[in-house]
Amino acid sequence: MSISSNEESSRASGSTRAAASPATGRKRERRVWVTLLAISLSINFFAFASPGFADREQSHRYQQILQHLLYYMENLYVEPLKEEELLKGAVRGLLASSGDPYTRFLDRTELKDFLSLEEGKRIGIGVEVSLQDGLPVVIAPIAGGPAEAAGILPGDRIMTVDGKKTEDVPFGKLVERITGERGTVVELGIARDSFEKPLTIRVTRGEFDLEYVRTRFFEKEQIGYIRLYHFFGEESGSVDKFRAGIAEFKRRRARGIIVDLRSNPGGHLEMAGIVTGFFLKEGQVVVRAKGRTPEMNTEIKAQGDVAIVPEDMPVVVLINEGSASASEIMAGALQDHKRATLIGAQSFGKASVQKVIRPLPDETAALITIQKYFTPLNRGIHGKGLKPDIVVETLRPNASEVAALEKLAKDDFFSGFKQKHAEYRPGLVDLFLSELGQRGLKMRREVAVFALQDKYRIWNPGKPDPAADPQLARGIQHLQSAVRR
Repeated sequence: MSISSNEESSRASGSTRAAASPATGRKRERRVWVTLLAISLSINFFAFASPGFADREQSHRYQQILQHLLYYMENLYVEPLKEEELLKGAVRGLLASSGDPYTRFLDRTELKDFLSLEEGKRIGIGVEVSLQDGLPVVIAPIAGGPAEAAGILPGDRIMTVDGKKTEDVPFGKLVERITGERGTVVELGIARDSFEKPLTIRVTRGEFDLEYVRTRFFEKEQIGYIRLYHFFGEESGSVDKFRAGIAEFKRRRARGIIVDLRSNPGGHLEMAGIVTGFFLKEGQVVVRAKGRTPEMNTEIKAQGDVAIVPEDMPVVVLINEGSASASEIMAGALQDHKRATLIGAQSFGKASVQKVIRPLPDETAALITIQKYFTPLNRGIHGKGLKPDIVVETLRPNASEVAALEKLAKDDFFSGFKQKHAEYRPGLVDLFLSELGQRGLKMRREVAVFALQDKYRIWNPGKPDPAADPQLARGIQHLQSAVRR
C-alpha cells in the first residue's frame, strides 16, 4: 500500500477469529456491525457525566433512523448496494463527524497499510498525508519511496488522482484510488505554493524498504549527522542504531551533532520519549499529553538511558514542513530545554495522539484521538507547528527554475551535457550555470547542484551534501560558530 496518515499509537492488541461458514459469517458480521453502530450512538462512558433522559431518548431515535435507512438503501436504492459497504460507510461517518481528520476507520486493507510502517517494507507510492479542508495534503514523502523519486514534496495538495477530483473524498476511497499493483502508474494533480497552475506528476507504484536511521560523519568539520525518517522500527533496532550513532560520534570526538527530522511524519510516542531522553537529564519533561479528563493527562519524562550526549556538546535539529507529530515532540522538547537549536522551516503542526482500537470485525480497526500534546513549556502546536530558531526555507525550484528544467528536458540538454562531461565533479556546476546563461536561463546554485546530482544519479539522501542543502549548510555553520565561542 502507499498512503497513510501517521498516528502516535497506544496499541490495543488481539486478533480476529475466522467465521464458521460464509453465510453464518455474513449474518454474524451484519449483527456485529449494527450492534457496534448502535452502541457507538448510545454508549455512556461512566467516567464522564451521564447524559439526561432527553439525550438518551434522542440517541434511541437516531438508532431507529439508522436501522430504517439501512433497510431503505438496501431495498429501494436504484442500484444494488452491498450491505457491508453501507455499514462501513456509516462507521466512517460516525468517526468523521468528530471533525478530526486523524480520527478515522481503517478497513482491512488500510489497517495492513498502517501496520506495514512498522514492518519496514511497503508497496505503493510512499507518501504520508493528512486531510485539510477536505483535501489530501502531503505531510512528507517516505524516504526511498516512489513519490520522493517522482518529486512529491511536503505541503503538496493532491487535487486529482488519475483525473478524478479528491476534494471531500473519504480517506478510504482516496487510498483505493492511489494504491494499486506494483509497476502500475498513478497520475497525481498537484497544487504547490508559488505555482500558478497545478503540476501533473506520474508515480510508478513499487516495493521499497523503509530505513529508519542513517548516520554520517563530516570529517573536515568534525560534526556527526544522524537522520531519523520515522519513529518506528524499535524491534528492528532503530533506537539501538540511533544510540550507536551517537556513540560513534563521541568516539570520533565530534564537536557537534545534527539531528535531521525533516520530512519525518512521526510514529510512536514512546520512541520519541526514549530518543529525546538521550539529550536530556534524568526527570526532564519530554512532552505533556492532555486528554478529556484529568485522569487522561500524562507526562513523559527522560528516564533510563538518558544524557548519553554530553551536556557541553552543541546540537542542531533540522525541521521542515514535513516534520510532524513525534518529530515535533522531540524538536519542541529540545528547544524548550535549550538543548538544541532548531534550523529550517516551520513544522507541520500535528499534536494529537491516537489510540488504535482493535480488533474490530473483519480485521478492521479505528484510530481515535484521545489526547493533544504540549511541549514541556506547555506550548500548543496543533495546527501551528514549531517555529525554528533560525529560519532557512526548504530548497525547492521556483516557477522559473521549473520552467528552465522543463525546457532543458524538452531539448534533451542533459544527454549532450553528459556526453561532453562523463563524470560529475564539483567544478561541473560552474560549467552548467554558464551554459544556462548562454541560453538565457537562470538558476540558483543550490538548485543547479541538486539537479546535476540527480541527472548523474549520485544524489543520495543517506549522504547529504551541504552544497545542495541550505538547511544542512546552515546547521554546520552554526555548530562551527558555537564551537569557536
